Amino acid sequence: MVCGGVGRSGSSHTIGAVSSMFDRIHEFPEQHACRRLVLVYGQQFEIAYVERSGPEGIAQHAISDRQVVAECAEALAASYRELISTRFGWRDCDINQRATEICRVKLKNLGPRILGAAIVGTSRTGEAESYLVLNVRALESSRKAAISRRRAAIVHELCHLLQFETATYRYWPAQGRWGLGDPNWWLHEACALAMEAAICDDSPECYPLFWEWATTPSRSLDADDAGGFAAPFLMYLMRALPQGDRLPSEIYRVEPQAVSNMGGTDLLDHVLQLRGKRLAAVSGDECFASGFCVDAAFIGTPDSVLDSRICDVVGPRSISEVFDKFPFQDAATDYPVDHLGCRYFHFHLPPESRGLCVTVRPQQPEGMTILRCESVLVGHDGRKLRQVALDRHEHKSELRVELSLDSPAAGSVLLVVANCAWGTRQHRCNHQTYSISANIW
Repeated sequence: MVCGGVGRSGSSHTIGAVSSMFDRIHEFPEQHACRRLVLVYGQQFEIAYVERSGPEGIAQHAISDRQVVAECAEALAASYRELISTRFGWRDCDINQRATEICRVKLKNLGPRILGAAIVGTSRTGEAESYLVLNVRALESSRKAAISRRRAAIVHELCHLLQFETATYRYWPAQGRWGLGDPNWWLHEACALAMEAAICDDSPECYPLFWEWATTPSRSLDADDAGGFAAPFLMYLMRALPQGDRLPSEIYRVEPQAVSNMGGTDLLDHVLQLRGKRLAAVSGDECFASGFCVDAAFIGTPDSVLDSRICDVVGPRSISEVFDKFPFQDAATDYPVDHLGCRYFHFHLPPESRGLCVTVRPQQPEGMTILRCESVLVGHDGRKLRQVALDRHEHKSELRVELSLDSPAAGSVLLVVANCAWGTRQHRCNHQTYSISANIW
């Protein structure tokens, strides 16, 4: 059995936390349940719940306010309409649905940590069916906040149910690549979080999950099974690319024969290539180092496409070190960076500076093949003035840039050191170290 949860516990939610509630899910008293049907564009949802007036022994799952059922029904209908709209494109997926199929939704008391779960057993063989479980425990102090949180959970879990029913997903389990505990689960969760943020943009509930993404940017996009590191990247792509809102559903429209033996990062690159882009590369047009990493450094300013409210919730991305004395040699040797991770360094420039030279020297042999460095001239007002990639000098095994500080508005320089390894080599290329040298004139 596989499930996708929207737990909220500290800074992240985990598959383990979701799987721990299986016993409570199976305890649902079907024989005493009331039912309500919701029909949306031919898709039927059957909401099952237990009323407080039911037999003894089921009180822990009972609801005392039928308005909760009405709110869930309304949120299910609205969320499903959004997901299958042209904007997001999930209707275009090869979804294995019959006209008479009913998606079952159970309202239960799941405790204080889990908002909901999407459950799939062996539905691909017809032996069991996928269903949705939503928490009816009062998690918020106000009804408005509770409705907002429940809507986010519904969007998230509906996205999982749509993922489960695609031909792309049905192919992957046959290869033994997907399921509970699979290292690629982060991509499922990241897509659901990104959809949650896009549809519930008036009150995004997932932003607290990005705390570690903000405070430890050197960790990999796939470092968190709950999707907390990769979701901001997908959110960036959805805002930065033309028709970017369709990107999550495009991942699940890849033909099965095209994804043989693909991991999550391979699949992301494949989908981006269909748009003429690359996931990450040390040169040329790519989305990770020169796009996302730089953009995320300016989150909270008009220069970033990411929602500034992420910065309001978890703060800006952490700077590894600030340099204000020049020249210096071989600094920053103890700041490793993993695959599809990055680090930020700031250079505060004396008022009389006319130029800055920065050199980055990888300390591992493979460093020149996977590290990409971008420099950004930043104004006194914190705005981005100019972005320049560091040139690669292979015979010297270094990356170097000389920036002319010809603008009186220039106040500092941001250096982004990104590890562009992904795919089969990604884990072998973790913990990359380097040294930084700089001089001014």
